[in-house]
Amino acid sequence: MKKSFDESRYNNILEICGLQEDLQEFPKGDVTRITEQSLSGGQKARINLARVLYEQEAHIYLLDDPLSSVDAKVRHHIFERCIKSHLKQRLVVLATHQLQFLPQADYIVVLSEVRFFDQFSFLKLIKSIQLYNNLI
Repeated sequence: MKKSFDESRYNNILEICGLQEDLQEFPKGDVTRITEQSLSGGQKARINLARVLYEQEAHIYLLDDPLSSVDAKVRHHIFERCIKSHLKQRLVVLATHQLQFLPQADYIVVLSEVRFFDQFSFLKLIKSIQLYNNLI
């Protein structure tokens, strides 16, 4: 069953995904017909994130590095407004190479050669790295 359009929710999602400025640049705003070739990697990632957030109210979100192809300002905006605030009551699994966000994670899972390696809190991870560095 398709939900009816919720303009307030829609506008909120656009804001938390940092898409408002992008839509202003499109000739017809959010009704502009676009192709994948006409979007940057960051725009594609944020549009996909916005689609998921608008269409689904899930308990668990698996995010495959939506922070990687955006600039630092947008990256910080998405992390703060979307991941930490909008999704704060949800389980969020964030795959990322953006190490600056690790201190704010509840748990960090380290993968090695596509295998589970270990799970840490940020402090335990730092201590294990320090221990490892002292051994070599």
